[in-house]
Amino acid sequence: CYIPFELDAKNEVSFRVYDSRGQLVRVLDLGQRMPGRYRIQWDGRDDRGDEGANGVYYIRMNAGESSFLKKAALIK
Repeated sequence: CYIPFELDAKNEVSFRVYDSRGQLVRVLDLGQRMPGRYRIQWDGRDDRGDEGANGVYYIRMNAGESSFLKKAALIK
């Protein structure tokens, strides 16, 4: 799953992936990023490296004081 995003200002960026029950599955900390367009990849695995089940996931991006939430479907 590719996750595109764009920054207007330099910020600390992180992504958190939650399953449909709201449980945290994966944390992707990207650190400090400059303004621009980016794309990261989530391989469908949790923080332990186990494959996630098919279904709906929620991806929260935090960039500085801003936060964004998107819904995504994992289909293998």
